[in-house]
Amino acid sequence: MYVFEGKDYSKEPSAADKKVFDEMLSAEKVLSEQSVSDERTLRRRNAPLAGLLPELPPRLRKPRKQLTPEELEERRQKRAEAKARREKEEEEEEVRRAQERRQRREELWADSNYVSCNIRLDSEGESDEDEDITMATDDDEDAADAHSLHYVSGDVTHPVNTGKKDAIIVHCVDDSGRWGQGGLFSAISTRSLQPETQYQLAGDMKDLALGDAHLVPVDDLQSRDYGKDCVALIVAQHRDKRNNLSGIKLSALSQGLERVCKTAKQQQASVHLPRIGYNTPAFNWYGTERLIRKWLAARGVPTYIYYFPRRKVNKRRRSSSDGTAPKKDKKSSSIDKDSEPSTSKATADTGLPNFMSGVCIYFYKVPTSEVKRLRRYVVAYDGDVQQCVDGDTTHVVIGCDKELLTKEDSSEIGESSSCHRVTLKWLEDCLAKGKILEPDRYRVDVA
Repeated sequence: MYVFEGKDYSKEPSAADKKVFDEMLSAEKVLSEQSVSDERTLRRRNAPLAGLLPELPPRLRKPRKQLTPEELEERRQKRAEAKARREKEEEEEEVRRAQERRQRREELWADSNYVSCNIRLDSEGESDEDEDITMATDDDEDAADAHSLHYVSGDVTHPVNTGKKDAIIVHCVDDSGRWGQGGLFSAISTRSLQPETQYQLAGDMKDLALGDAHLVPVDDLQSRDYGKDCVALIVAQHRDKRNNLSGIKLSALSQGLERVCKTAKQQQASVHLPRIGYNTPAFNWYGTERLIRKWLAARGVPTYIYYFPRRKVNKRRRSSSDGTAPKKDKKSSSIDKDSEPSTSKATADTGLPNFMSGVCIYFYKVPTSEVKRLRRYVVAYDGDVQQCVDGDTTHVVIGCDKELLTKEDSSEIGESSSCHRVTLKWLEDCLAKGKILEPDRYRVDVA
């Protein structure tokens, strides 16, 4: 029910009504803006406290005290003392752990009746020996010859110029206790099985540390009429849990040569070494030669470094296969007679075929990882890998397509017309079938 008040509101509103309506809109607008500002204030961090606490004055930092030179020196001394104290505590802790490891190792050796072949060093006596080193002068030719290195072509497992004295053969190994195959490992095993057995036993007994030198006799299978031969296994490389082999550590090699020097002087023996670190990437032969001269030659120990004449053997094999007899003089024949039996016996005793005999391979544009993998097979099967193309090269293995070869590449690998230029698949097929395949199917024609 509607009651008529006497006024018709359907007509145009009066000015008073418009004024009241505008005031109502203004008041509503003010309220809405205030509510929005309150919500934004609540969202801020610590918003309730921000409105209650008065504004704090800016904090003034207290200036640092200027220390006098005496105070600075005192603080430096305290820091140095604290550092020395920490280093001493760490060293004592390391010594304690080393003693515990040594005690556990000695208990293991006692239970297994194991006797270490490692050459022990007397740290107090070694410093006195340094004063006895006499340097050779230009006027003393005999002294200069006694303190020089002698380079020999032959097999290091059969020492030369020993006379009736003892000889020590040096070989570098890692600390894993796993005997290798091929190279000097097989040559030593051909001479005697004792180094391999002792090395593996030392690995089981945790007796292989960097810088050790284990002295093992090698006269059980082959011996000389006068004098004894021994092998000094110097632990100069580390193999981690992922089977990654490090390079030869010069610090460990230096300590091992020091041990060998001690035994050589006691027994008045000569020392015979191969080319340590040969074919090892980024190896410092200059530093190695200085260590050999420092610990052996400079102390009056007769020292011989051996170069194995692999290329001469390959030349003789290729010439015999062609039907032409090689020319020999007396000196070369004596060297070949001494070196050839050891190589053939090593190949026969290891049980590996020697179908790569007489093959000299040069890898061209082959990935480094593939070269490293294939080199092991080539050397194991009595072949050879060269660093450049020369007259001894029989095959150039090319690891890229013929279309990618430039004129410079063709001139570099096309200098020697006697060698075969084949693809990488030729070598892989030869290794898979165990024989040398004809290179015609794999030939790469070089313009």
